[in-house]
Amino acid sequence: MLKSYLYDYIDLFLNDGCTEISVCDFLKNEEIGLDDHKLLLIYSRDEERIASFEKTLIQEDVYPNDDIKLIIDGGHIHSGSKQYKEKFHEFCYAIGAHNSDDNSEDSTSLEV
Repeated sequence: MLKSYLYDYIDLFLNDGCTEISVCDFLKNEEIGLDDHKLLLIYSRDEERIASFEKTLIQEDVYPNDDIKLIIDGGHIHSGSKQYKEKFHEFCYAIGAHNSDDNSEDSTSLEV
């Protein structure tokens, strides 16, 4: 079901400079995330699972390239818009997420 919502809000996740998402499986100690720099992050202690993720990405024409230099720690600005903020809140409502800090409307730390 989450996959369907991610497709519905793909523009938000790929184009808003402030939005990121992470999905955790605490039983397997795994996390998959797309950060605000649009880097795909995969954490797992299971090397076979990592290999499985890599194989899936390659099957979808996403190849590793160790020659690409990433500059994400330098000074930069993240930009978003009121429309993306509204889309983010729509997405959160759709998946049943809520603020982990109910006192802050601007909080983007959410739990499902």
